[in-house]
Amino acid sequence: MGFAFSEDKRCNKRIIITLVFIATAWVALAGWVDGIHGAVNWIATLLVYGFIAVAVGGVIVPAEKERKKKIEEQWSDD
Repeated sequence: MGFAFSEDKRCNKRIIITLVFIATAWVALAGWVDGIHGAVNWIATLLVYGFIAVAVGGVIVPAEKERKKKIEEQWSDD
């Protein structure tokens, strides 16, 4: 078993827009509740986690696509 990634670009774009909206809402809520310092802390936290997600996605997604390609080649040979 492995991961299944959507090949539909519209779906991926919708997910990104949703995540940006959620992140913006969290930052706005932090700014409203805790002032500018809270918003800055949330932005820094989101940037760190965003960097981690992009770095992991840059490793996992290509590796999974390569694995999928190898499995398809293996099954097509049989």
